Amino acid sequence: MSRWLAIFDQKGRIDPEDAIRAFRVYPHFQPSELTQIHSEKDCWMGVLGPSGAIHPSGVSVLWDGAVYNWPGKGANTLHLIESYLEHSRTGLDKLNGRWSFLLRDTCSNTLWLARDRVGVKPLYYWRSGSRLVFASEPKLILELPFVEREIDRESLFDYFVLNKVDMQENTLFKGIRQVMPAHDLFVDLNKGIWEERRYYQLPFNTSRAAFDGLKDEEYIHGVRERLEAAVQRRVNYYSQAPATLLSGGLDSSTLACLIAKNSPSQITALTASYREEGIGEQSWAEIVAKRLQARWLQVWPTIDGLRKDLEDFIFSQDTPTFSSGTYSQFCLFRMAGEEHIPFVFDGQGADALFAGHLPHLPPLWRDLFLSGQFVTLGREWKSFGPVWKAWAFDATDWLKNKAVPSLPPSFQHRFKKWYYDELQFLNPDILEANRKRYLPVSNSGPQTLNHTLHKGYFGGPLSFLLKALDRAASWSGVETCTPYSDDAELMEYVFQIPGNYKIRNGVRKRLLRESCKDLLPDQVIGRQDKMGLVTPNNKWMSELRPLVRGYLEDQDDDVFNKKVLLRECDRFFNPAGSLENYRVYKYLSMLVWRSVFKI
Repeated sequence: MSRWLAIFDQKGRIDPEDAIRAFRVYPHFQPSELTQIHSEKDCWMGVLGPSGAIHPSGVSVLWDGAVYNWPGKGANTLHLIESYLEHSRTGLDKLNGRWSFLLRDTCSNTLWLARDRVGVKPLYYWRSGSRLVFASEPKLILELPFVEREIDRESLFDYFVLNKVDMQENTLFKGIRQVMPAHDLFVDLNKGIWEERRYYQLPFNTSRAAFDGLKDEEYIHGVRERLEAAVQRRVNYYSQAPATLLSGGLDSSTLACLIAKNSPSQITALTASYREEGIGEQSWAEIVAKRLQARWLQVWPTIDGLRKDLEDFIFSQDTPTFSSGTYSQFCLFRMAGEEHIPFVFDGQGADALFAGHLPHLPPLWRDLFLSGQFVTLGREWKSFGPVWKAWAFDATDWLKNKAVPSLPPSFQHRFKKWYYDELQFLNPDILEANRKRYLPVSNSGPQTLNHTLHKGYFGGPLSFLLKALDRAASWSGVETCTPYSDDAELMEYVFQIPGNYKIRNGVRKRLLRESCKDLLPDQVIGRQDKMGLVTPNNKWMSELRPLVRGYLEDQDDDVFNKKVLLRECDRFFNPAGSLENYRVYKYLSMLVWRSVFKI
């Protein structure tokens, strides 16, 4: 894990002390840990961590991440330089892992930057005139005195209305943009050339062929083989005993079992536990930990802890989050840091890769209908429950993901304001000025389940979830390891499997279950109640109401309809029910975000 910052200014307006001070945003920062790769009148490049290098050829690199098919941990930067000198800006699609980097060629005065396929590692930039800034995190850019702290109102609209943030080039920080996943960027500082391209596009199987038992056995074996190889590559890469987050669900339990099988050392399993009924999953995690004879560590997130950590937690994330469940990750990685655990496996991405979400069912049903597999379709409907429930769920999915997004922006706008009454708490000018952000969905022909999975894996919320994970880990000085999301061989193989092998008889993530069922406890294989980063959110929101009111009273009307929100504060921040209500949490997250970033 490294944090890096680079500033280029052909007018020579660079003060190295400004750049060094930017790194003071990190806890326990020591200037001696900061390696300056270049410090000239028109260029400053520095990296906090081990991943920076300069070559006799005049090529230098700032790097964050890991490539598992390059031999030798710690030599990623040198391998990248050698690859660049031999092949120029090609070959990124051959790398297996996660990365963001900046490569500077002093001979040609050019820059080359890139980000991994799915976006595990973030990469940001800011430019104004002849001045360019690149960084691994936006908070570094924001600390520079010449960068103004303003909110991007389009991104603000996307966060509250479209439930998106950091999923396109713009970020919530006005003027700070990101390189998108699977993209690289070339900059010629002499000629002013700026070229961004997509270097990787994963092909996928769009077949609706009938289920074949022999093929199914082949696919199950192939998934297991590639899962084992993905885990083995990562275990071999690190010299320390492995650790993993363990919830007791299928994804994390499978990963833990594979790690234990492929590591000669005892593994450490970290679990977020809750005492509230119906939320804590520690009993499931304990079953797996005992089976693996793992060193099992539990962290207990509480409202008192959240109240104390709230500002550090939001600041560490760079952007407001969508769920208080991210605080669980923050606590888990803090424990890992305190236990001097340098890297931790995590199962993020399995749902998107193996079809684990309920909205993955309707695309499968459509595949079966359009291919005339009516008997199989009937069985799938019955597996969901009474047939009428399956039809109702399908209709709701169509309305939400196809019908409403296909309406003209003005109609979408009216529907959103009617359905989501909390939008009344936003500044009305933001809502009215950004109607163009409703982009109608294409009405091209019905898409297969693999279309849906591919869209979610490479263009959906997965990159944001991975960023949230990476930020929580990085804040505590820990690296993440996410084979479901950053192993090229695994993802390419799974996307070549037709969708009807991924869900069968209503069983989602079926290939993952079947491929590793010999390793898993029976209770986990058949588990149907997995919740995923659930917290006693509504109880927490209710108890934080006095704190919320204080943040709101201290802020202006630029984001919120302050008068209305203050009037409704006690009602709105006292949500009914016992489980997550992200629609309320988002307002708290935004209030704190504006405060800690002084925007």
